Amino acid sequence: MIFRLPGRPALAAATLHADAFSSRRRNLGIGEIITGLLRKDAAVYLLAGDLNLDLDLDKRRDLFTDDEHLDVETYNFLATRLADVTRGTGSTAEPDRRLDYIFCSEEGVEILGRGPLRGRRRGAMDHDPVLADLRLR
Repeated sequence: MIFRLPGRPALAAATLHADAFSSRRRNLGIGEIITGLLRKDAAVYLLAGDLNLDLDLDKRRDLFTDDEHLDVETYNFLATRLADVTRGTGSTAEPDRRLDYIFCSEEGVEILGRGPLRGRRRGAMDHDPVLADLRLR
């Protein structure tokens, strides 16, 4: 989706809930979304969601992956195109795992705030919500 506001750069945004149990399907789905997003005519790009990328390979390799190397490759594919806005802000899921991400263009965006919201899980939620407060320049 593209958002156009007067006096602001055009923003192309996508959200995604990637496959939780297969790195292969996760890799293909994220690749399709980011490739399609970056083809949009916009100045700023934003991708957010439960990407289920598990980069903490030393923790629980048995969870949510059939090929742990694909998660790292997919993350690197994204990180060479967009900035990982919530990097270093903490985990979003148990046990101490970060599965939720927000990526955006580095140019044309000011980050005002970012990170997981602790203690805000409701109902069947198994992740802490992650937010970024961004200002288009």
